[in-house]
Amino acid sequence: MNIFFDVDYTLIGGMDGAVRPLVKEVLERLKDDGHDIYIWSGVGLRWKEVDQLGITHVVSDCFVKPMSNYYQAMKAMNLPVEPEIVVDDFPVVASAFGGISIPAYNFENPDDRVMERVYEVISEYSSTGHSSDPIFRPKK
Repeated sequence: MNIFFDVDYTLIGGMDGAVRPLVKEVLERLKDDGHDIYIWSGVGLRWKEVDQLGITHVVSDCFVKPMSNYYQAMKAMNLPVEPEIVVDDFPVVASAFGGISIPAYNFENPDDRVMERVYEVISEYSSTGHSSDPIFRPKK
């Protein structure tokens, strides 16, 4: 599956830039499971952050994320691939594409285990086509 991850407040703390726990480990597991990992952000291409996160080896590409009329804007961008599932801190983005809406990661918190839950939801969705976890949003 093509999995698109947001950056700010999703993979890194939006207020302090801290790396959310288990980002690298979970993205590596998803890649090992055969998924293609993409990074997108409303503030532009984020290769610098991909490198800082140590995930360059698992990221297939980076894109600019549409900031309104999400699905229609993505289609107009003519990306070489389309998201099959997105992981974002904004529920409306997860709903527009189908995906996972996770709580915003604001500041460093070593006890945060959201990425483990993300992995479980993606694994369930990949094998069954749905997830019973309430953080999963079917495509509207």
